[in-house]
Amino acid sequence: MVALNSLSKAYGLPGLRTGWAVGPVDILESMWRRHEYTTISSTLLGNKLAEIVLSPAVHPKVIARTRTLIRAGYPVLQQFIEDHDSLLSLVPPQASAMSFIHYDLDISSIDLVERLRKDQGVLVIPGDHFGVPNHIRLSYALDPAYLRAGFTRIANTMNEIQRGQ
Repeated sequence: MVALNSLSKAYGLPGLRTGWAVGPVDILESMWRRHEYTTISSTLLGNKLAEIVLSPAVHPKVIARTRTLIRAGYPVLQQFIEDHDSLLSLVPPQASAMSFIHYDLDISSIDLVERLRKDQGVLVIPGDHFGVPNHIRLSYALDPAYLRAGFTRIANTMNEIQRGQ
């Protein structure tokens, strides 16, 4: 078994691109060899920021911030799904601020995401990139007002598609 983690999700710091793996030595060595093909080295600044974030003085504050955002954002996500239950469904995430939302529209997730980007300025990830058609992936660990505005934009586009526009 291999356990992976990074500063991206739980810490809300995806730009640092810092992560780690724990597991059997032979698997980790194989992973490291592949890693060397894609990454020359991590940045000095990224390593220093990771050290600060993981320090005993900062770590609890960053985790508390993330938990606060998740706890405030999930009810907004739930309400969005409930308000559009003829189009949307969701299996609640068990331990993540990322969600896969299923939509009942005749459009690929890649085309839907591109339309959301162009028409609404909303960036979400197409489920097709994960082998899950008719889904979009997004985080709800955001300020509730920001989420509501984004969900309104998503709903506007989905309603247009449903009406054949």
